[in-house]
Amino acid sequence: MLEASFAPGAHVLLRPADWELAWDLDVRTEVDVKYRRGGHGEPYPTARDGALSTAMVPHARIGTDLAGDKLNLTPIQRRRLAALYAYLLEGRPKPDQLIQEAANISGDSISQINGTWVRVMEYVNRHRDVPIERIEDLGYHLVEVAGILGPDDLPDARE
Repeated sequence: MLEASFAPGAHVLLRPADWELAWDLDVRTEVDVKYRRGGHGEPYPTARDGALSTAMVPHARIGTDLAGDKLNLTPIQRRRLAALYAYLLEGRPKPDQLIQEAANISGDSISQINGTWVRVMEYVNRHRDVPIERIEDLGYHLVEVAGILGPDDLPDARE
């Protein structure tokens, strides 16, 4: 087995063979895989940022520098973050006014929502080599990677 590291935007040439590409990343990653028949002709896209089926993923959660059991959220933090990332928990598109919607869902103020996600992201980043930089990436980390937040964490007053 060969392991390698690549810089962002790297182009990698794989010789003809049977290949299995896998990675253990805890950040959202976009991938383009293209191949050419016989080394000539037009490229044919074969995969583009596709979701893995659960049959392909041996573990429910991928590795992370700060697993869910090491991040102890208070009930208030949990409620606010679940409201903030309700779109991920409910499998719907991200709203245009993310913080405002979270405030509406949770019953908290915009400043309380902002203060909570910023403090949690700062804490998470103290335990990571590669910092989380965007609010959306924090949600992906908390919901999809570490599995810290789930639908049961959404505030009761959703209607």
